[in-house]
Amino acid sequence: MRDASSGPVEPADPNRRAVGDSAQAKPDEGHVADAVLRQAHADADAVLRQAHVDADALLRRAEAPAEAKLLQAEVDAEATLRRAEIPAAAKLLQAEVDAEATLRRAEIPAAAKLLQAEVDAEATLRRVDVSATMALPRAEIDAEVAAATLLQAKVDAEAALHRAEIPAAAKLLQAEVDAEATLRRAELPAAAKLLQAAVDAEATLRRAEIPAAAKLLQAEVDAEDVFEPFFALATDMMCISSEGSYTHASPSFGCLGYSCEEMLSRPILDLVHPDDKALTQAAYDSLTLEAPSIDFENRFRGKDGAYRWLSWACGLDATGRVYSMARDITESKRNHKALLRAKDAVQDANRELESFSYSVAHDLRAPLRGIAGFSRVLLEDYVEKLDATGKAYLTFIRESAQQMSQLIADLLGLSRITHGELRFDDVELSSLARAVTVRLQNSQPERVVDMLIQDGLRDQGDARLLSVVLDNLLGNAWKFTAKRADARIEFGTRSDGGQLVYFLRDNGAGFDMASVGNLFKVFQRLHAADEFEGTGVGLATVQRIVSRHGGRVWAEGEVNQGATFFFTLHEPASAGPTNGHKA
Repeated sequence: MRDASSGPVEPADPNRRAVGDSAQAKPDEGHVADAVLRQAHADADAVLRQAHVDADALLRRAEAPAEAKLLQAEVDAEATLRRAEIPAAAKLLQAEVDAEATLRRAEIPAAAKLLQAEVDAEATLRRVDVSATMALPRAEIDAEVAAATLLQAKVDAEAALHRAEIPAAAKLLQAEVDAEATLRRAELPAAAKLLQAAVDAEATLRRAEIPAAAKLLQAEVDAEDVFEPFFALATDMMCISSEGSYTHASPSFGCLGYSCEEMLSRPILDLVHPDDKALTQAAYDSLTLEAPSIDFENRFRGKDGAYRWLSWACGLDATGRVYSMARDITESKRNHKALLRAKDAVQDANRELESFSYSVAHDLRAPLRGIAGFSRVLLEDYVEKLDATGKAYLTFIRESAQQMSQLIADLLGLSRITHGELRFDDVELSSLARAVTVRLQNSQPERVVDMLIQDGLRDQGDARLLSVVLDNLLGNAWKFTAKRADARIEFGTRSDGGQLVYFLRDNGAGFDMASVGNLFKVFQRLHAADEFEGTGVGLATVQRIVSRHGGRVWAEGEVNQGATFFFTLHEPASAGPTNGHKA
């Protein structure tokens, strides 16, 4: 007799081993799929890396970096997008498979627990029934029958449970196999697309390489065709350099003793004076597409070993080549140094002359003051002892001494004007002219002169010196119109070829144009001293002041018809007089 409480005995289930074997096979297949996917990725990455290498090589060979970079960017973007598609799709599909498997795995324990609960309940009920029956005076056969019935129920429940587990496990395994197959089917086209994209990119780059290389070769041929005749005709030295060495050189380098072949492939600093190499390298380094040109000077060694000064003008093109032109300025440098030495010598001479002038002026003025003073004493204290001739002689001596003193003062003034420092400011020329006329009118209040001064005349210059100019010109006009009852003096401007020209016109004594060349020379007078007073220094002073202001002065006149003096300020050096004579 078997104990009903001992529970049913589980029979061996041959299907469980099969399910376990299938589950064991699944990871192996998954490893193979992963290996295939990794290999596809590795192949695609290798192709992409090769494509990058080829693209970089093409970019270095071709002279179209912008187009190649754009194409490379498109290839990189496409490859990145395709590489991103595979993990995303795989992750989404794997998530769906995991959810399905989890759901199915949850269904089997739940069904098994429900069925076990029903079997336990049935067994309990039957045990209760058997116990109750045993309490009655019945035969033990009935209890045995009940136990057999209960055992049969357990067996039936176990069989039902096994029958339920097998399809569920099979369905779960099939779902996992289907998901793996779907995943592989998704991976293979994506990997194929990625590989195809890499192949297409490589083919596109190679197709672009041929015309780019052809264009580059044609450009070099065209440049050779242009450069060679141009270099052959050039008198200045011309060359092209790239990456620090000369690639083209004109035959004009022969002036330094070198042939074109001797210059080619030579480093640009090879022949530069050691003291000038840093400056030369800095000049080349400063060339950029934003600042593509520069000028500089350096010393360059000739084939005879002597260094020559060269003036360079260099320009950078988009390919990184530097086009240069050099001119031999050795003689100019020597001449410049000679001019500087001459200038220093002149300045030293001027300083000595100025010192000498002041010394002579001081030494001359003392005896002149003595002559003038003693002459005055003789005329005042001994006038009764002198006859008319003696008085005339003494008067002449005194006036000559005074004139000599004035001459010395004018010469000293001319010296100061020539060597003094200029101070440029805004100058009201109209106001200066009016101030001069007021002084002239006050000196001879009895004279009536029609003065016309243009308003608003302004310019840049040294106010003190420009006042001297107007004082001399207006003073001359005032002096030479002294014998005219209808004296007229005019100060104004006119335009001559776009250049502002000042003029001062009078209707006085005028002058003969045949003598105009002497008009601005020191001590040169066109009128006799007894006719018009003066020392002959005033117009020379005007000429020097105007010249120091970058201008010129000239005059026109006619005897007894008046004269016109013209002057300019800050005039271009190439300008010349349009009429009259330049002083």
